Amino acid sequence: CAAFAALTLLAIYDYLMYRAKALDAIASELLRGQGGVPQFLLIRVCDVAFGSGDFLAYSMMLSIIAAETWKFGMPAPFAAIAAASVALYASILASYRVFLRGGLAAPALPIPTAVLLPAAVALWLAQS
Repeated sequence: CAAFAALTLLAIYDYLMYRAKALDAIASELLRGQGGVPQFLLIRVCDVAFGSGDFLAYSMMLSIIAAETWKFGMPAPFAAIAAASVALYASILASYRVFLRGGLAAPALPIPTAVLLPAAVALWLAQS
C-alpha cells in the first residue's frame, strides 16, 4: 500500500517538475556534463536519456505485478511481466509524444504510472 502511494507521489512530482520547467534545466546541465548532479544518474538509451529514478519506479511497478501474480502459479507471473513490459514501453512512448514539445525533458512517470499502477492495485485487491 505504501508503494502505491510512493509511486503516485513520484508521478505527480515528476509532472509538477515538468510544468515548472525544472526538468529542462536539470536535463540541460546533465547533457552538457555540468551541474551538481552526477552523470551516473542519467541513463542514455539511443537518443533519449532517462533519469535513473524513472527506472527504479518502473522496476517497482513490474515487481509489484510479478509478486501479486505469483500467487496464481506458473506461468502467470511471466505472462503478467510480459504484458506489463509491453504496456510500459507503449506508455513511455506516449509520454514523450505527449509531453516532449520543444523542451529537453519530459516526465517519464505519469503515463506509465497511470497505466500500470491500476493493474497492480487490482491484483493486490484480488489477493485480499
